[in-house]
Amino acid sequence: MERTKKKINLMKYALGIDVRNFRKGQTKHECYRNYFATKKDELWEELVEDGYAGHNEELNQYYVTALGMEYLSDILDIKIGW
Repeated sequence: MERTKKKINLMKYALGIDVRNFRKGQTKHECYRNYFATKKDELWEELVEDGYAGHNEELNQYYVTALGMEYLSDILDIKIGW
């Protein structure tokens, strides 16, 4: 359970999501970024294996895939996109 929370927080951070800034009744959130720069990371690699993230090895960056955005949308009950 704790690993799942950490993975969700990593994806939210990569997308620049801070739920404290959501307005009551807000139904959509447009992300202004989609990357997390780091060396190879075990939790991110698990997200890649699950299809929720991708990895750009040239830039040492992970990013959230459309499937990952859909997953977060379900958890946060708000449409997440570009």
